[in-house]
Amino acid sequence: MGLGVDKTTVRRSLRDVLLEVATAAETIQVLSTVGLSLLPANSDMTEAEIKLRDLPAGDIRAEDRTATVADDYDYMLLDCPPALSKLTVNALVARTAC
Repeated sequence: MGLGVDKTTVRRSLRDVLLEVATAAETIQVLSTVGLSLLPANSDMTEAEIKLRDLPAGDIRAEDRTATVADDYDYMLLDCPPALSKLTVNALVARTAC
């Protein structure tokens, strides 16, 4: 929201990427006015949190699903909730070759 993206209008989000409904490349929004790209998230992340518990390699999904776009970026910043959840674990263990 701080970048001017209305989370209520997001069509695809990180939830879709983590649950293999969409690819990271399809989901990333280029924000040319601020000079960066965003893989948005919204309240749908609650569903991802629940489903990640039962998925194989649920702790490393973010890394696996963003690896296809990692070479396109110098840095990837992962913002996560202030809790030790599956989503936070995914962010903590994600590493890229950027």
